[in-house]
Amino acid sequence: VLLQELWYKEDYAIVSSAMPYATPYESINSGCTSFLLPIGCSGLAVLSKFPIVEAKLVPFTHRGNFWRFDGEIFVRKGVGVARILWHEKTIDVFTTHMVSYFTKGKENKITRYLQAMETVSLIGLSDADIAIFGGDLNAAPIENQHHPYGMMRSVMKDSLTEKFPSASLHPAFATFGNADNTYTHNSIPERIDYLMV
Repeated sequence: VLLQELWYKEDYAIVSSAMPYATPYESINSGCTSFLLPIGCSGLAVLSKFPIVEAKLVPFTHRGNFWRFDGEIFVRKGVGVARILWHEKTIDVFTTHMVSYFTKGKENKITRYLQAMETVSLIGLSDADIAIFGGDLNAAPIENQHHPYGMMRSVMKDSLTEKFPSASLHPAFATFGNADNTYTHNSIPERIDYLMV
């Protein structure tokens, strides 16, 4: 289970108790106060049925803009990496939550592009038998090498389109604005969250 926006340690304790193994909170949220505001927190976690032998956060070099006061700069965005032992195989699991669409009326396209580059580079360094990525790219599934999704697809396979090739833009597979989502059901359906192998 790959989670994003799990900002508070108390919530982490509840959620992580559902699985035999979880990334230690501090390994991916080092320096997080998690008291009133999630300052310094990544909001990331990985839960597993199999042992997690290593976990870390690789912070993004490029983050939100302090002068926009958008909140992005105050959290610790990056890529959470967990190495899992599955029988005789190693699995590297990557999870992230890239910068949001708009902040104070300005598009974060360049920051997201740079964060995608960092994520792809990190995945490329993996020496595991299997690599899995799951996260919120905050970007549509556009097959273009200069777009976060297209960049990720240059190193990984999209699990949805591998099984259902024409489903990428179908509203039933929207991860934001899905009719079944009680929180965002009134929004335009978009697919911005992905699971890739």
